[in-house]
Amino acid sequence: MKERLHMYDETKGTVREIYIHVTPVSLPFAREALNLFGSARFYFAREPTEEELKDKILHGFSDKPEIDRRFMEFMQRFCSLDFEYTQKLFCPKDDVAKLIADSWEKEDSRELKDVLEVYEFYKQNPLFREFVEAYIEYCTSKNLGFNQANVEAFQREIGTRGIVFPANGSITSFSRDRFIPAIDSSGRKVIVQGKTLEGMLNLGPRSRVNELEIVKQGIWVRNGFRTIPASRTGLVYYDGGDIITTKYTAFVGPDVYLKNVSELGAPQTKMCLENLTGKRIVVVANHIDTWSHIDLYWIPLDERSGLLGDPSLCKKVLSPKGLWNEDYERSLRVLGPELDLVAEGLIREGLQVSRIPLICLGSQITERHIKANYITRSYANAVIDNQDVSVAPFGIDELDELSRKPFEERGLRIKTVKSMGTIPNLLDKSKLGIMEYRNAGVRCSTCVLSRG
Repeated sequence: MKERLHMYDETKGTVREIYIHVTPVSLPFAREALNLFGSARFYFAREPTEEELKDKILHGFSDKPEIDRRFMEFMQRFCSLDFEYTQKLFCPKDDVAKLIADSWEKEDSRELKDVLEVYEFYKQNPLFREFVEAYIEYCTSKNLGFNQANVEAFQREIGTRGIVFPANGSITSFSRDRFIPAIDSSGRKVIVQGKTLEGMLNLGPRSRVNELEIVKQGIWVRNGFRTIPASRTGLVYYDGGDIITTKYTAFVGPDVYLKNVSELGAPQTKMCLENLTGKRIVVVANHIDTWSHIDLYWIPLDERSGLLGDPSLCKKVLSPKGLWNEDYERSLRVLGPELDLVAEGLIREGLQVSRIPLICLGSQITERHIKANYITRSYANAVIDNQDVSVAPFGIDELDELSRKPFEERGLRIKTVKSMGTIPNLLDKSKLGIMEYRNAGVRCSTCVLSRG
């Protein structure tokens, strides 16, 4: 991309326009956001409703020429499985076997063999993967009441403050990742399409593709935005969760930086990132090759300072209360030393770094998976709107006080989000899967399109 864009300063200004995904699990947050960002205009992309998904399952696959007896057989067997089984098809194969064996204690059972056989067919058959995802989405929507009546009620709540439009199928609750908002040299608002690795598109859930396609919808041009396809950036991979900007600096995560350097080389990567952001590039944690989404643990507050997560602060509070467990200790061993290295790197860049509590909410995960798949709770994952900072709370007074203090010392006000749960009520819901959204943070779930 030859032209140079300028991303917004996320530490200043009032949120003017904001983009949020409406899914069965994020609908409560979408409702709460109307109050959190009181003066903003909203754009809501929504998943299909229970009724729409049911129609797709019943009629959307019947006219496909690829449908044969074997497909129908697996479709029937899949629909007869327990809903918890269907969730596990998104795990790696070894994890599917282990999770089911551990929960059923029937490692040689017929049920386990059936699930693994269905999984093999799922992995090899793109059409069956599409069916499986539609079925899981239907079950989720039905269980959580994401139906036409509730969506219409939400549209009435919005009134004239925003627009709800359908996505082309399933989407995640994390609207920040696939959009890069900026302005061009003429001052026009711009949305740059996110870029996901081709392998992730081919093997991952269809939601990744659907989210990337949203930028192509005409609704953006009709509302004064210019859209730029990912191919124009010259980069091989990037997303919004891994780029945080102040007035003059773009903090870029190691996942984005290293994946691009391996394909383009360091000079070309730096030039492309500078053109995308319009700022000097600071790579956060460039010693780590398996982390992504720096907004889970780092938030700049101005050009010279920011807050970085520290799991050891959580241990000091939770351990005496009997809330510190083996999973948290394992994540502390992995994340703690590496976050300390992140702090050292940011300090070398001339930044003043203060530490705030952070906890890894993944449950029953190996040390190998912590860095790749962790979901954290920290006030770092926040959105600053003028003097207000919207965060997902811990729900434990000491942790929330430790987290609030450095914001309040800078004259900022904390606004807590009730719809994302708290540590006490997440302790038994922290497995990755249907409830993962409850563990997310506010920045993951919102994409600020313009500031004033």
